[in-house]
Amino acid sequence: MLKHFYTEAPLPAMTKLAKCHPESPYLSQEVEMLLNSGLTQSFRSPRDQKLYGATLSAYWENDPKYKTFKVSAIEWLNTAAKVARDFSQTDAEIIAIFRDLTYQLIYHYGQCVAKQSGKSGVFYGASGFLDPNQRDSHIKLETAALNLTMLHKAALDHDSVLIMLGTRKTFLENMRYLLPYNYIVLDNVEYGSLDYRLSDGVNLMQGQPNSMTFLAASPYKLFSNM
Repeated sequence: MLKHFYTEAPLPAMTKLAKCHPESPYLSQEVEMLLNSGLTQSFRSPRDQKLYGATLSAYWENDPKYKTFKVSAIEWLNTAAKVARDFSQTDAEIIAIFRDLTYQLIYHYGQCVAKQSGKSGVFYGASGFLDPNQRDSHIKLETAALNLTMLHKAALDHDSVLIMLGTRKTFLENMRYLLPYNYIVLDNVEYGSLDYRLSDGVNLMQGQPNSMTFLAASPYKLFSNM
């Protein structure tokens, strides 16, 4: 089932990433964390119960011991790519380590937002998949709306905020339509500015037209940019 989570991702690395599971402990830990968060949603046809979509989310408490600091996403990610190359023996390891360090950036943003807003925790709307035959249909919007409704209620119930990572140019446009509360853009990284190279020097981001958008949302009041 893992391969389905990455079928819509624009990064060429995703095929190799799926192939290195479960050999990579980083990816195994990520999947285990998401599956055990209690926020997994599956979407099935009411007619035959066929699975056509799913979403996975994470929840992190506001850690009083975590030291927050202002960070540039592009600097973090380019450093992460260098670290991944320096400490890997295969391209699959480079990709898995880079992903793990990207997750650490997401966690860092979550802790920053939780502390700035004074909330008890943060939800992260993470991985998901949708049947390729349904991606251009109304079901895509309905699936996203259902997931955001669930996260909205969870945030209210747990005095928390929500963070998300968009990987397409249309992400913000969709969020303006679907999000039921205020949001701010924490940072935006154009793929073309990422120095994400494999062992042979090939930059996986070369020519990629999309971007990474880190977003924070709150059902309470709008807080300022970091």
